[in-house]
Amino acid sequence: MNVWQINSNQLSYELQIPEKSLDLFRDYLFHRFRELYSQADNFILPDDWSFINNILVLKFRDTQGLKIVKIDELDKDLKDFESNIEDFIKVLKTLANQHELNIMGFSQFLPIKGKWVVPITFFTRSLQKQKLEEALQRDIRFIDTWISLILNRLNRKMDKETAGLFKLIREALNEHNYSEILKLTKSFKIKENPSFLDLLTESEFFYKIRQIYKFKKMSLNDAPFKNIRKNEDVLEIDLYFNDYHFGKIKRPSVQELWDELMENSHITRLLVYSNLKTPPNPLKILRNNEKVVEWIDLHRDQQIIVIKNRGKPLPKSGFLYVYEFGDIDQIQKKRKFINFVKNHPILEDYLKIIPIGEDDDFTNNHKRKDLAETICKNEGLFVVQGPPGTGKTYLAAEVVAKFLKNNTYAKILVCSKEHLALNYILKKVVERLNNENTEFRAFRSLSYIKQTTSTIESYIKEFVSSNIMREIGSFKWKNGSEIWYHAQENLVQEYDLRNLSLAISSASIIFCTTMDGIFHQLINKKSFDLVVIEEAGKSYPSELLHTICLGQRILLIGDQNQLPPYQIRKTEEALRIWEEILKKIKSNSRLNEDLQKRFGYDYLKLKNFYNKYSSFNMQQLCWLKPFETLFNLLPAEKKYVLDQQYRMERPLSNVIGRVFYNREFIHKKKPEKPLIGIIPKKYDVPMLWIDTPHMTEDMDATEDPGKIGMRVNFYELSILITYLKLLKPIKSIDLIILTPYNDQKDLFLESEELKNVCSELTHEPFKEIIRTTDEYQGHEADLTILSLVRNNTLYAASSWGFIIEPERLNVMFSRTKSRQVIIGCTQHIIRNSHEERIRIFHNLYLEYKKEGIFISSEKFLKNQEKIKERENNE
Repeated sequence: MNVWQINSNQLSYELQIPEKSLDLFRDYLFHRFRELYSQADNFILPDDWSFINNILVLKFRDTQGLKIVKIDELDKDLKDFESNIEDFIKVLKTLANQHELNIMGFSQFLPIKGKWVVPITFFTRSLQKQKLEEALQRDIRFIDTWISLILNRLNRKMDKETAGLFKLIREALNEHNYSEILKLTKSFKIKENPSFLDLLTESEFFYKIRQIYKFKKMSLNDAPFKNIRKNEDVLEIDLYFNDYHFGKIKRPSVQELWDELMENSHITRLLVYSNLKTPPNPLKILRNNEKVVEWIDLHRDQQIIVIKNRGKPLPKSGFLYVYEFGDIDQIQKKRKFINFVKNHPILEDYLKIIPIGEDDDFTNNHKRKDLAETICKNEGLFVVQGPPGTGKTYLAAEVVAKFLKNNTYAKILVCSKEHLALNYILKKVVERLNNENTEFRAFRSLSYIKQTTSTIESYIKEFVSSNIMREIGSFKWKNGSEIWYHAQENLVQEYDLRNLSLAISSASIIFCTTMDGIFHQLINKKSFDLVVIEEAGKSYPSELLHTICLGQRILLIGDQNQLPPYQIRKTEEALRIWEEILKKIKSNSRLNEDLQKRFGYDYLKLKNFYNKYSSFNMQQLCWLKPFETLFNLLPAEKKYVLDQQYRMERPLSNVIGRVFYNREFIHKKKPEKPLIGIIPKKYDVPMLWIDTPHMTEDMDATEDPGKIGMRVNFYELSILITYLKLLKPIKSIDLIILTPYNDQKDLFLESEELKNVCSELTHEPFKEIIRTTDEYQGHEADLTILSLVRNNTLYAASSWGFIIEPERLNVMFSRTKSRQVIIGCTQHIIRNSHEERIRIFHNLYLEYKKEGIFISSEKFLKNQEKIKERENNE
């Protein structure tokens, strides 16, 4: 027999494997199942499999996809299939590819939605030649019958070219010419299945449309710049023009955009310009004929910039936008990733469901001590919410170590959105595996630019791809194998795709960011026994879902109560803009044509979605936060909330637990005093709030004293410096100075006095200890000092701005391991506490009063003046 035996939703097949080869064959099956799971678009995937007593068993979710083909009733069996040409082309391509690999016997079951049930020969090539020939002929007869039905039933509707293609396919099939079949299938235009995920993802990119500006060339006599050179121009920028398609859009000022660009990198920025009557498409790849200039300067107050042209004269007016290859590369990746996940079986059912709401009453169904074992045995998704300091990375390392110990030949993928967090996970995983004497080979994927322009920690260098070649070069090779020495010699210092391919194939654990270019080598080509994704709560669907689709077991770790995906509010606004546009195109053919001309195929995806579903269900907006959505969708046995606190001192732990998680954590932090003798006893408390006066009482305490729209507070800088001067630098301090605002961060970095004080307290580079709260999520320090900045006469939510978002407050106040100092105005919280959006911030302040120590800044400064006066007298 060369067919599966069927028992309800299970398929089984008895193999004859010698006992001495059983372990080797099991490892081979792991490899084959990874291969199977990487082809989710081609095969109906089993939920689970086993190999016991020489019997291979595949277990499916239900019997829906297990409809047996009766060889004498093919016409009847295929009657519902013949009109779906797209499904036919999919199954034909799969069959052709697999037949080339000598994998036959597909036609035991009817394909469902373009996917086959995997044949026996996928797992064993041990069939006799005669049996293989029988399976081959059965497959050919199956496809040939399907073609006949297509030609007979659709003859009148089919054009001559398409009918001719089917006849050529039939001929190639009978000649076993699979390369010709694959070539012919490319001639069919296959429509993509539209998804709301396309709309969510395109809304992410709307920030690029916000960065299109209208410009007008200024006369050099009127320009507020001197010494403008011959090949330079001064441009006046219009922020408020009406986009021909989107109307009025709120755009960043040129100063805001410049600061954002310079914060990432100080390279000269390219601007693409055009003199078209309508705005351009900033989401496309730059072509050779595009008109480009360099942005070299700007006016600090007015919307005026200086550009350097590249020989071609600039038009008097037109449109321009910033071109960054990195942005466009990310956009292309995200589109590819979302296209991969839209119909993937791992997510297919979840994407159809909209969660009713958060499960506030959720309680853990598992014991913490058994959690790692539970996750390793789980099939499919398992989601863990990890509040600050509850051991998320410890759990990730524990799961990886346990899984690899139990499955020696397993392949594991470990991801995080950001490099810093990923490197920390790698360090902890490697330490644990080494401590447990577990054999492994790890690979840390890094781009060529990262490898050549960034400082790479020594413990990371050991795992980059070029070290694979070093390892090969260290082997003792037989005579005649000298070619490996030459290869090693040539590749060991290179970022080479051959290194990358070898590293992917040989590593038992691959570490990469969720947007790494390595995914081009993984999608539809590789799958993993276990995928672990850290900091998942900060990711958009385009940054997360593709990693989920690469695993048979997936562990998502994150926290929906910490920072959400970047600028999610603007993405939600962009989605509503797109929705309004798509509603209009049904009655406005001119608008439809213009959008198609401007955005091409990427617009057509959105149009096709609206044509199919008529509207976007706003409840699907929840998928902009995929981690939170999946946590709410999954049953209790497939999720867990970490509730044991290892980072913060008990008072701060209690505050964070009560305010943001509705319950206190189980306190597990071991007693330690890393700052003893450094902080004066008077101020050596876990939580200290230096309370500054409201600016209506003391104008010196105001934010933005120059009234130029800058989020800066000089008064809080002076308090910060005064506090730091109290500390006794008996050793290097683990210190971080945080603020929500980039402007305040810049103010701190520009202060020479602050720099000098910090240099006496810590060995860390000055720029590394001054951080915004957003960029510091996932990190911790013994001493954190937080500058709140805001102090104004505005009312309601605008008085505090984005700082009052609960997720951001949670991150701001939970970075501390030992001692926390807050510098800010409590009256500014109290006077606006009636506002609903400030309610959580006000609750945080009230809880802080229960656990912490408050001192007015006036009293604090006076105390220091007295101490200084006493010291001078002595």
